[in-house]
Amino acid sequence: MLALLADDPLIHAVTAETDDFDGSAFDVAIVSSQAAAVHFSCPVVVLADDAARDPAQPNANLVVAMLHRPTLTGAQLRATVHAVAAGLRVDTHDRPEPIRALDDRSTRVLELLAEGCSTREIAERMSYSERTIKKRITELQAELVARSRAQLVAQAIRGGLI
Repeated sequence: MLALLADDPLIHAVTAETDDFDGSAFDVAIVSSQAAAVHFSCPVVVLADDAARDPAQPNANLVVAMLHRPTLTGAQLRATVHAVAAGLRVDTHDRPEPIRALDDRSTRVLELLAEGCSTREIAERMSYSERTIKKRITELQAELVARSRAQLVAQAIRGGLI
């Protein structure tokens, strides 16, 4: 998993044994479904081999993302880590049908949303007007059937778009 995160300069990934893990030093913990029962003091991303398996109940309130390990891509994992670090919840428990690929501009908008960027920040980074970015986000919400920006990011991750 470290190799999937290595390409992102904004993510500093380390490994730790669950017995020695002090979650207070981390923004996000990425664990197996078996390790999800351990108490963490930071948000938890569960990598499950079986998408239907739920993490153990004692820690369920800190589980903010559930990813299916066999089909996980590096882009999905990086986007999930960014979204979780920005305070969003991502649930890929019920994987929908694949979504058609998006153009580069739309993909970049979704990536920046997953990083927690505001409309203004996205517009500045992409050299577009805020109005253009707002319109594109609204179009993406309609296309991915999302009621909010958080749900839009979740849908994009579920669909493997980011």
